[in-house]
Amino acid sequence: MYLIVDSGSTKTDWFAINEKGSVLFSTQTLGLNPQVLSSAILTERIINNYDLFQNRKEVTKLFFYGAGCGIESTIARIKKVFQEIFINSSF
Repeated sequence: MYLIVDSGSTKTDWFAINEKGSVLFSTQTLGLNPQVLSSAILTERIINNYDLFQNRKEVTKLFFYGAGCGIESTIARIKKVFQEIFINSSF
């Protein structure tokens, strides 16, 4: 399953698709701006979402498009958070 993430500071839209491009589910969380949020808050916002938590092991590829990703240190932080939650995915 692929996970496409479109995030701003206010809200984040998540779309799970299969290899054929069919949408499996979509959901929304609070914003995930790694430039202004700690790793703990980023993690909390993700794992508190039922759909994401239930399907976290099924994600094989994750595409993150979001605010706060213009600096290498913030990219590294969000990547680490995603890898800890979506353990079978590449970023």
